[in-house]
Amino acid sequence: MPPPPPPLPPPPPPAATAVDIPLLVSSAKTQSERRVNGSWTIGRLKARLEPVTGIPPASQRLLLRRYAYAGGAAADGHDDVDVDDAAGGGVGDTKTTTTTTTTTTTTAVITAPDEALTTLDAWHLNRNSEIYVQDMRRSNDPGHYDRSRNEDDDDKDEDDLMTARYALPTAVYEARPDSVLAWKRDGHLGRFDPGAGAKRAAARDAHEREAHARRIEVGRRARIGGEDTRRGTVRYVGDVPEIPVPGGGGDGDGGGGWWVGIELDEPVGGKNDGSLAGRRYFGVRRPGIKTGVFVRPERVEVGDFAALRDLEELEEL
Repeated sequence: MPPPPPPLPPPPPPAATAVDIPLLVSSAKTQSERRVNGSWTIGRLKARLEPVTGIPPASQRLLLRRYAYAGGAAADGHDDVDVDDAAGGGVGDTKTTTTTTTTTTTTAVITAPDEALTTLDAWHLNRNSEIYVQDMRRSNDPGHYDRSRNEDDDDKDEDDLMTARYALPTAVYEARPDSVLAWKRDGHLGRFDPGAGAKRAAARDAHEREAHARRIEVGRRARIGGEDTRRGTVRYVGDVPEIPVPGGGGDGDGGGGWWVGIELDEPVGGKNDGSLAGRRYFGVRRPGIKTGVFVRPERVEVGDFAALRDLEELEEL
């Protein structure tokens, strides 16, 4: 007689039937509504939260806020459940943080010894739940932006949670071999160029010659760049150390070269009132209105340009 057939293996467990639950997911920098399935494990949830919050799973601390009506009824119509009892103990901590005349907010930490196997069903998620993601990295770790370490900090403003910026001392920066300053110094660029002084002097002489060739003098009528809307009167010709120029040596010469100060007839393209950094180069007829501008001589054209009384006159020309 043939031996009896081996027993059939047990049937596989039924597939999870949990539905997606829409709830709020927030952090110090993000807030959005997301769908979360109670059949997910904590590890899977953290992995899905990383692209949403920018916080690596290992640095996430998940706080579940559950809202219930005052008097013990949960916001979804069921009795409120203690998280420790539902999860078998040791899964999460429950703490009442806010109580009003109408609702009670409880906060629980979503955690477990084995987050890769523990599902979210134990926390009884509902539509009125919120998951807050804390960043537990130290403030000097790359990508860190939330130094909050406990749920008592959850309601603080973002500015209160930001880490103070660190400023590298000048002496330390200048001593670093991998800085932009070191690159310029090694390449003899900018103020480290041995010929920088001679180049600035040559540029200054070229601007001065251009001003003389164009007969730019104080009191002459002029226009800028050939634009009739930018007519005015020359009020100053000479050096303006306050204007920074690329390649300047930082020695107060502004990089070299002459500038032409013009008081415009109308404040179209005006930049100042004839003064820069507290130093006045010329006065204007209408104090407080920016009708002054400084330009290079090559952009100035002098001539018998009539004064613009207002912008409408331009349409009649």
